[in-house]
Amino acid sequence: SYYDTDVGGFVFERHSDAAADGIVTLKNEFQDVLNNYGYNGNTYPEKQWYISSCNVPRRQFGDFFGGESQQRNFIIKAYINSIKNNIVQFHVRELSETASYGDANDPFQLMGLFQELEGTDPFNQTINNQGVAYKTTSDLLFGSTYDAVRTSELQLPEELEGAAFYDGNGDYTYVLWARTWIDQAETASATYSLPGSLNTPEVFKKEWNYSQTEINTTISTIDIALTGTPIFLTEATQPLLPPLAQFSANIQEGCPGLSIDFTDESLRADSWNWTFDGAIPSTSNLQNPSVAYSGPGVYQVLLEVSNAAGNHTAIYTDYITIFDDPVSGFNYTSNGITVDFTNASTGATSYLWDFGDNNTTLSFDPEHTYASNGTYDVTLIAINDCGSDTIVQQIILSAAPQANFNASVSNNCGPYTVEFEDLSSPDPAEWAWTFENGMPASSSEENPSITFDYPGTYLVSLTVSNEFGSNTITQNIEIDPDLMFNYNETLCSGASVIINGNTYSTDTPNGTEILEGAGANGCDSIIIINIINGDSPTENIVGNICQGDTYDPGGYNLTVAGNYTFTLMNSNGCDSIINISLDVDSSYFVEINDTILQGETYELGDSTFSTSGSYTYTFMAMNGCDSMVQLDLFVDETDGVYDFSNNINLQYFPNPFSKNFTIQFDLPASTPVSIEVFDVRGVRIDVLQSYKTLESGSHIYTFSNSHLPQGVYLIRFRMSDKNLAFRMIHL
Repeated sequence: SYYDTDVGGFVFERHSDAAADGIVTLKNEFQDVLNNYGYNGNTYPEKQWYISSCNVPRRQFGDFFGGESQQRNFIIKAYINSIKNNIVQFHVRELSETASYGDANDPFQLMGLFQELEGTDPFNQTINNQGVAYKTTSDLLFGSTYDAVRTSELQLPEELEGAAFYDGNGDYTYVLWARTWIDQAETASATYSLPGSLNTPEVFKKEWNYSQTEINTTISTIDIALTGTPIFLTEATQPLLPPLAQFSANIQEGCPGLSIDFTDESLRADSWNWTFDGAIPSTSNLQNPSVAYSGPGVYQVLLEVSNAAGNHTAIYTDYITIFDDPVSGFNYTSNGITVDFTNASTGATSYLWDFGDNNTTLSFDPEHTYASNGTYDVTLIAINDCGSDTIVQQIILSAAPQANFNASVSNNCGPYTVEFEDLSSPDPAEWAWTFENGMPASSSEENPSITFDYPGTYLVSLTVSNEFGSNTITQNIEIDPDLMFNYNETLCSGASVIINGNTYSTDTPNGTEILEGAGANGCDSIIIINIINGDSPTENIVGNICQGDTYDPGGYNLTVAGNYTFTLMNSNGCDSIINISLDVDSSYFVEINDTILQGETYELGDSTFSTSGSYTYTFMAMNGCDSMVQLDLFVDETDGVYDFSNNINLQYFPNPFSKNFTIQFDLPASTPVSIEVFDVRGVRIDVLQSYKTLESGSHIYTFSNSHLPQGVYLIRFRMSDKNLAFRMIHL
């Protein structure tokens, strides 16, 4: 806006042309400041110009500039003005709006190329008209150069604005529009003809939304209709776009000497420059070259393509893999005649081991146990798709034997013959046996036969040796008689059993009996005797029931208190003595006759009564037995009662009570209070709180007087000048 003395006020220019012109005006003002400091290209280099954030809102806010068409037209005009005035970068304020159209309350919330992205699923974004216009401008002018001379040759009058650009083929694009002069309007119209000197009778017209519609209209360059929305007039049907490099290979991995065919899949490319790391040849300018790889490795391939609009490079890293031939190798460690092999091969995918003793495996790191000492040629073949490699190593095993043996007893009555079998390995050459109580007591045979007179457990030792060392094992052998069994019996006190003429009972529970010649082959039989006492210990039980209930310790129904002794049979069939001390707790019956005023309630347990009648209520007394209360209630309807208990959250519990009860209330302010306890005759028996002022807050009182007789007690609660009475039942 500016002040016009002719109209005597401010003149507003709220339209896209004024906004786009403002970019140039602001740049020139800044340049004047820089010129004063010598940044004019002479004293110091000129500064480069960047617009870091620029846009107008998609909706008008108050009297400020904004709107759908204003925003759309502004982006094209600002783009053109920036190029014409050597502004090298132009950045739109936001990629997307930060609020919805209807919810936005600030212009900056509606300055995006897209509508609000937050909460929008991928590929469902909504582009604004400004975004469409911006892409159209970028697509049609990408790679083109602003031509100030051709723009001057257009001889545009004051009411028109525009610029001329040429692409890599020399074809021109003209961006033209009619300038807007009306405040808060994008309305403008004019006609224009290209100068005949340009020798361009026809052009292809493209609207602001060409990036979406791709509509080309062939028009004459005479009397071209222009509006406030810029149009694009191109000499070429389609814009000249730079190429996009991309390619593929018929194979990407193999062995040395592999030949690979590369296929160009680039878009809009006119020339090709390939670079192949590790290949022969290493470069090519063919569109679809073939190369060979001689050495192992992982290689990169680069393709640079170009056309009149520019060039583009695609680099595929780690694209080609040439495998190495395998190299075989292994290490080993031995423990006796067991050998652990560690595979040290490289580049292989499978393996074949030959251990030199007619045994083989395909394992990676095998373990192998040989049958004996000796010299063995171990072979490992490492294999992959490119070939194989073989290594042979000689291993020498010289291990001392490890002692081991087995013993078997012949079927006789005794003396007992035991056959010993040597199981030692590898390669024992000498044997030294010792036999506890054996005949003979020692032997140097490999597999001796030894005699033992009696059954039992005997210690046997074997030492084996060869030229590489010796080893000893010592273990027990068991020689059992022909027949031996255990006799286990459960007996009650006083009972006995006779075995082999001997008496066994709970007093003499254990023994061993030998039955001579009782075995099937005439050998002796041995009986191991174990007598178990089946009696149960005396059990003392203290029982407790309520009056009218029964106590059953096992077929006896007890109802009277006292001490009882019973003899029962346990699971072993033996007597089990139980002593029972039984207590019978009494049940209580309380009869209450009471009167309340109309409007007053009578609480009994968790029940509340307010009408005349007879009521029966059953409680559980402190001893766990039922207690019954018979209430005969009369309601005196002559007077009402003021109940202020709800005002102070008055609570009293439990009711009925056995030992003590609690009174709890909340005072909203400091108040005089007294709490007294009376019996049914009206005699005061306790004062829980003498009449005095209590502070605001919660107050709790506990009445504990378990020696009082059962019955009804009256609690009088006085607060200021008001009284409240309630009854408590003592069981």
